[in-house]
Amino acid sequence: MVGFLSVILYSFTDYRIAILSWADPYQPLLGIVVGIVGVGLIVVNKFMSKPREEPAS
Repeated sequence: MVGFLSVILYSFTDYRIAILSWADPYQPLLGIVVGIVGVGLIVVNKFMSKPREEPAS
């Protein structure tokens, strides 16, 4: 979310997120990449996590 938010803020406002302020020269590409990596990690986590087994009753 931070990556996509930084792209939006960089494009439409003068506000910069402090944690990504070092990346201003690389915006908006780096923000998009950070956002895609974040979404990818969420998707991988969903597919890799096992469903919890119900206890036998």
